Amino acid sequence: MAEKLTTEELLEDKEYVDTLFDYAERQGKQLATREDALENFLGDYRGVQANTALAFLFSNEVENIGSEEERKKLGRLYKTVDEDLENFAGRQTGLQTVTEYGVKGILDPLNIFGLGVGKVVASTVGRAGIKKLISNSFAKKAATSPIKQGIKAGALTEGGIGVAQGLLLEDLKGEDALGYQDGINYGNVALQGGLGAISGGVFGGVGAKLGQSATRNVDSIVKEAEASRLAKSTQHKVAQFKDVESFLTQTNPETNKNYMDTDVIGAYVESPSKDIKLLTTNSENYGTYGRIMDVENNIATVEFIPTKYSKVKNPDTDIFDERVQIDIPLKQLKAASVNNKDKYIKQFKEEYGLFFDKGGIEKGKILLRNSKVSETEIERIFTNTLSQDAYEDVSRFVLDMGQSIQVTMPNSKLAKQVEVILDDPTKRISEKAATLLQLGNKNKEILSDGVNKALASSGRSLDEITDIFKADVSVSAGKMSIQSDIRKLLDPTSKINKKLNTMMANQTESQKKMLSALSKERELEKQMAKKFGVSVDLWRSFLVTQPATTFRNIFGSFLRVPGESLMSYADRFMVKHEATALGVDAPTFVQNKDVALLAKNLLSPYESVQLAQVVSKNFPEANRQLFKLFDDYFSSTLSEKTGAGNVLKTINFISQKANVLNRMQDRSIKSAGFMTELDNQIKVAMRRGEITDPKITGIEDVIRQDKMNLLNDTMISKSLEFAYKLTYQTRNAGDELIIGGRMINQLQTGANKLAIVKLGIPFPNFIFNGLVYNLNRGLGFGAAKAIINASRVAKFDEKAIKKAANRSIQIERKIDRIKKLSSIEKEAIQKRAGNKDFIATQLKKLTNELDELNSAAGGRLKNVEDLRKGVVETIEGVTFIGAAYAIRENFGGARYDELKVGNYSINVGPLFPLTPYLYIAEFIRKVLNGKSIDKTFVGEGIEALTGFQTDRAGPISKFVGGLRKTLNTIASKEDDYSGYNLIGKVMGEFAGYIAKGYLSPLKAFDDLVKTVGSRESRLTYDKDFQNVFPEEASDLSVEIIRGAFNEFAKQMFRGTSVQGILGGSKDPTVSVTGTEQPIQTAPFAKQLSGIGNVPPRDSVGEELEKLSIPSWKLATRSVIPEYTRLFKIKLGAVSEKYVKPLVESRKYKELPEDAQKQIIQNLYYGDKGDMSPEFQEALRSFGPIYNNLKARVSDDIKKQYKFLDELHKFRARNSKAEINRAYKKAREMGVLPTLKYLGEDTADNKNVSQARDQSDKLKKFQKIIDDPVYKMGEYINRASGGYVSQMEELGF
Repeated sequence: MAEKLTTEELLEDKEYVDTLFDYAERQGKQLATREDALENFLGDYRGVQANTALAFLFSNEVENIGSEEERKKLGRLYKTVDEDLENFAGRQTGLQTVTEYGVKGILDPLNIFGLGVGKVVASTVGRAGIKKLISNSFAKKAATSPIKQGIKAGALTEGGIGVAQGLLLEDLKGEDALGYQDGINYGNVALQGGLGAISGGVFGGVGAKLGQSATRNVDSIVKEAEASRLAKSTQHKVAQFKDVESFLTQTNPETNKNYMDTDVIGAYVESPSKDIKLLTTNSENYGTYGRIMDVENNIATVEFIPTKYSKVKNPDTDIFDERVQIDIPLKQLKAASVNNKDKYIKQFKEEYGLFFDKGGIEKGKILLRNSKVSETEIERIFTNTLSQDAYEDVSRFVLDMGQSIQVTMPNSKLAKQVEVILDDPTKRISEKAATLLQLGNKNKEILSDGVNKALASSGRSLDEITDIFKADVSVSAGKMSIQSDIRKLLDPTSKINKKLNTMMANQTESQKKMLSALSKERELEKQMAKKFGVSVDLWRSFLVTQPATTFRNIFGSFLRVPGESLMSYADRFMVKHEATALGVDAPTFVQNKDVALLAKNLLSPYESVQLAQVVSKNFPEANRQLFKLFDDYFSSTLSEKTGAGNVLKTINFISQKANVLNRMQDRSIKSAGFMTELDNQIKVAMRRGEITDPKITGIEDVIRQDKMNLLNDTMISKSLEFAYKLTYQTRNAGDELIIGGRMINQLQTGANKLAIVKLGIPFPNFIFNGLVYNLNRGLGFGAAKAIINASRVAKFDEKAIKKAANRSIQIERKIDRIKKLSSIEKEAIQKRAGNKDFIATQLKKLTNELDELNSAAGGRLKNVEDLRKGVVETIEGVTFIGAAYAIRENFGGARYDELKVGNYSINVGPLFPLTPYLYIAEFIRKVLNGKSIDKTFVGEGIEALTGFQTDRAGPISKFVGGLRKTLNTIASKEDDYSGYNLIGKVMGEFAGYIAKGYLSPLKAFDDLVKTVGSRESRLTYDKDFQNVFPEEASDLSVEIIRGAFNEFAKQMFRGTSVQGILGGSKDPTVSVTGTEQPIQTAPFAKQLSGIGNVPPRDSVGEELEKLSIPSWKLATRSVIPEYTRLFKIKLGAVSEKYVKPLVESRKYKELPEDAQKQIIQNLYYGDKGDMSPEFQEALRSFGPIYNNLKARVSDDIKKQYKFLDELHKFRARNSKAEINRAYKKAREMGVLPTLKYLGEDTADNKNVSQARDQSDKLKKFQKIIDDPVYKMGEYINRASGGYVSQMEELGF
């Protein structure tokens, strides 16, 4: 066995040493010693062995080496290190090497599969397949150990990935790469697979353990909640006894008295004997259980609901069966178990309680027509109601109305009956409302107040609520009793409508404002529900389907954690100010917010989502915003009222499938934010004395103890707002600004309303939220907020505030006393006042005053809140800028949004909000170092601070960038046709970006194909040769269309693995700054991390980028694509020859940046007249002196490519219009040349004779154009019809 090489022996081999330095140079490194060069290579070698992503990067870089000999030399070096080197630890110790392998292995992006598989297994097997959060299955043990399953799944997953990595490494040694191995060593592949299986098993086990832990915690919470619910459930309590009468003889532990009759109202009951039916007539047509509706003298009124003939007519009676009530002694009733009751209700709702029953809807429309309702009104009624949102809103209205009546109802039995009505899932929503209105008649002021509060909360106008009732009643299929209700609802003079309108008149100012704000929000949603709006939303949803977008979203949300955690910490220092603002004494004990809770919830996404679902069952709006919408208010389903056809439905289906990852992260982050803020809201309510239960310390206690009644709509609303703020999606971003907020909100609302705006700015909410975030933290708005609000807080008049607080308490007591007055007492008071509306007027007056006092207190609280926010935002901003400055100093790349990490330049532009602070840091660096700030850098700043550099800005940023380049090119063109062609390109570019949005789901697959595919799949090609329609058109309008179609095709396919269909595959993209061909490296890495490698640049390209000199402006653009390409090639060669040694020299690097920029600009754009005589003399040794490198290249082409130069100059000198005017004469004289490049006067040119002929004809054609007759004709022709008419006359 041959002895292994030592590192010293390897470094004695000159070829190896040269290869090591060449390898470093390709990475842009200049290393001083052989040892440094070897250490650099060994670091990469270790990364290749340990990390799949690094292996792909290395493999791509090897394949990208243009020289076959260079690649073979690198192969020999790699083989030696891989097989013969005794120790590839280099200068590191053994421990350091093992640690490095471990870290790089852990950071392998594909490890997420092992870890993720383990968590998924634990969350399914470990939970025994929880479909319902509350079920008896919690007590059961899983048949299979989730840890074992996780290990198994992780091992299988990572083992497969290990095999793939082994094949990749073997392929790297093959002929097409390093070229030192002919076949595949399957032993090495098996070894990689085995190592992958081991690591996968470990990660799968860890993931399973984490998943199991989260599952157990959720299970524990939900079990306790179920137990609490059962313990408080009257149904459960009554079911423990042999009959209902026996239950009523027991002592209620809460009152130490016997249970009352009202305690059993609402219980579902059956006969104690299974052989006896409670309903003796037609029992088979009614539900299994009856429900106690009232109790008098030990006799219960039990209601039974129809089933069999509830939706079709009973053939025996020719009418629908109605609910029936019968009186039954309590001794003959036994309560059903909670489980049986729940099953019964579920079955009934599934079989008989469909709100969206299409058959019923059609019958309802017929019924309305028979009631003389116009088709317009019928359409409006059903358009408003055919959505789940509408149904949930009106349900919330009825629930809020009922609860408001219930709380203030002086009669406890009536209050219990209200509870039963609200809790009855078998009653249609209109039936509940009608029953509540009847009960409310016993106390009209309470009813009025309840209706108005409910309307304000629901966000629906009275007209909308009435429409929903009309639809619901009509869908009930025409029962006689309900038909009369329809007529009442349709008749504006009926009592019920008069009553509702009177109630509306009693709305308080705050209720009117709330209803107005919610109506505007609803109107915005209606606008977006139109077909065009839905189409745009579907297109937008495709833009966020890439895994890269998911990672970027996660990064953006996680970067908010330090600031939000600091916000929670700062809250404890504001308690005294908050108490002052409310006019109360500061609490002696404060339950502080959990500073680490947001981080904990984000790192436990499964737990956060499950608990958020538990809470949202009680709050429909939370359920809608967290689980029925995703990302930027995209709906998970298409509403019927959008009128979406099969095409849109198909696109929506694809979008839903493609957005699985994005929906998961969006739901997880929002749920984490929602649960965090809900916990914070509970702690705030505790210190304000609104929650006094000593057993409650946070949201988990609320869930465990089933005390959802402690939560209110305000808490839910604030928690949802925080959830959306965490993902940069709030619709009123301006609320966070101290100045300019109203303008921002108006612009944001306008952008959200207009679907066409979203074609250009697909995610306006992100843009405005991002802008506000940066203004507050990066540009000092937060500091201004802190200073202004500190001044306001300092001016609080404690004495006046306490007086106002006492007045609020007095008013609340007065209102409470009025609401509890009996009907007789109210009549007496109104009689004495001589005004039948006296009490209603007084209530409204008191309520308005209370609202004003509460509003003032709310304003003071906002001052305290904004003070806290301003301080924290300022600290965040300073911290972010400091961190960004350090990053730029240590890892800064050529541009502000590029970082140098190891051997790679990474573009972090899409990582918001990191990028804006990197820009601010670079701005500060430039100022401190005396560097100039040009307009290009300022423009980049606008993009960075608004978020336009992220993928969420959509095509608009790319479009604007392309437009800027195009306009610049048009301005430098003298050829009218080229200008018009470029206008078409702008149009095609935008259309291509829009269409390409639908292909976003394929981008990840395309990146994978390019990463694992051949070198050719990662090449890009010269876009001037990628034209679907290469021939120039004969008139301007057609040329615009040609430009548009060509550019559209390029946008769709250029840069993809199938770009060959555009042609031009013989002309790869060339660089104007060097001779090395730029080739992508491992594009799929971007999909696994959200960031990608910077497009390859040599040292000159890096320098130009650093100096903000656009390299794309350097090449002379020509109508003749062959000229442009040749110019680029030659400019790259002279740049490498003259500019590269300069920019890499120490003397140049020591110059100030402004001096460097001046030198580079002079090299490419300068005039020899600006050179000193000494410098001119020094340059003469290199040959003729040129003004600049571009002039040198032009002269080289003129000397070496005579025909090409002639054709280029002919097209550059003459506009299409000038050519057209001389066209006829040239054709008559037989001197009309073709205007395509035909090659040079060389022996190997097959078209040499045609090329000579073209050269001769061009000279003659030029003479005709220069003839004064045609020159004068230019003015004559323009005066008599313009370009188009002249071209038509010339036969074009």
